[in-house]
Amino acid sequence: MKRFRIILLAVVWLLAATVPAGAQTEYFIHTVRWYEGIKDISKKYDVPVEVIMEVNGLEKPKVKSRMKLKIPVDLQAYYRMKSQTDGLAATDSSAVVATTHNDQPVKKDAEEEEYYFKNDNDKVSATLVLPLGQDASSDNAFDFYSGAMLAARDLGERGIDIDVNVINITGDEFSEDAAEKLGKADFIVGPVSEKDILKLLAVAGKKPVISPLDPRAAGLADSVANFIQAPSAAKMQYTDLAEWIYQDCNRDDNVVLVSETGTALSAGMKELVNLLQHKGISFKSLEYSILEGRNVTKKVESAMVAEVTNRVVVLSEKEAFVNDVVRNLNLMIYNKFDVVLYSASKIRSYETIDTENLHSLNLHVCTSYYIDYDDPRVKNFVLTYRALFNAEPSQFAFQGYDVMGYFVKACNDSGKWYKKLARSGRTKMLQADFKFERQHDGGYLNTGTRRIIYTPDYSVKEILH
Repeated sequence: MKRFRIILLAVVWLLAATVPAGAQTEYFIHTVRWYEGIKDISKKYDVPVEVIMEVNGLEKPKVKSRMKLKIPVDLQAYYRMKSQTDGLAATDSSAVVATTHNDQPVKKDAEEEEYYFKNDNDKVSATLVLPLGQDASSDNAFDFYSGAMLAARDLGERGIDIDVNVINITGDEFSEDAAEKLGKADFIVGPVSEKDILKLLAVAGKKPVISPLDPRAAGLADSVANFIQAPSAAKMQYTDLAEWIYQDCNRDDNVVLVSETGTALSAGMKELVNLLQHKGISFKSLEYSILEGRNVTKKVESAMVAEVTNRVVVLSEKEAFVNDVVRNLNLMIYNKFDVVLYSASKIRSYETIDTENLHSLNLHVCTSYYIDYDDPRVKNFVLTYRALFNAEPSQFAFQGYDVMGYFVKACNDSGKWYKKLARSGRTKMLQADFKFERQHDGGYLNTGTRRIIYTPDYSVKEILH
């Protein structure tokens, strides 16, 4: 491919040298300032972004401070020159076919053509499909909508031109007006439930559909190529727990997996066990029932090892059992065992567990959502939300802000943003991390989680990873 590009550039240079003098054009030299983007420069000279990219050999619509850019003085003269150059080259700008060193034609990637979603203009068009009814169940959707619109406002103030359409999904069918809004969208956010998402997918064509709230919709990514799951599934929390233990574990540490007798492990829990085995981490498996009474404490104590760190994982999401494990482990601490507890995020919602015990156990939690209210970005969002809506932002408002902010920026940065999701790495938003992975021939799943620790000094800290 490199050789092909070099040959093609050489051909273009030779052809340019043969262009008639009347087809030549002149250029301004613009030095990019620190606050400018390519769209700012485009508006300044009234020259399309695509032309600036073409003239300067840019593969992406991004520029850096102090970069020197050539800007055509006479746009019409540039088009005339390009037309003559293209005629000599005998190429078509919409479907380039060239010859490589082995004389095989280079064809445009079919998948790239199929998923080239960005419209041919500078505006990002997003469509929200939400159940904005009058019943109490729509309150979360309204919060999500409020957060999304605040994100659109903030991005607009940063120079991104956004067009947001809203479809209120209350019936079984999409109206003609709704179909028109879907057709104009660069991407679609919503609906909430898997059932409604399936209805949308039937009419959305190849438009990217982003599931914003329901983790249970994740299975659609296995078979639907234009589907994106924004909330990370609970399974990812256990996958990251295994990685965290592997990173923390010293050779002499004692790893104990605690589960409830007679209760099957979830898919995520099984994955954790498999990953620990794959990484070569030896562990003890401890099963018991809370009905065993006083014998349980001795059973748990027999699994502990003195003078090393005992890394304990609770393989259960039943509140009564988890609470019993936490209580017994706290008894171990008073017996001079060093214990670190690992758990998925559900443990944070159990009302029967004394939070003080979680701090005593140095609880390590992997979670899909965590809001650090000391983060300046979070503080600014909360204050702005209060001022605009006279209310406190819920986690659904945070999610609306995160989803809209992430995908509008991704779409604005690259017309082929969908194909680049898996190469974008981890992005830290207000309450969630986005790190997308392609599912074979299907869509994308968010694998991003956050790691937090309940420290013995009664603070809660996020650990970056």
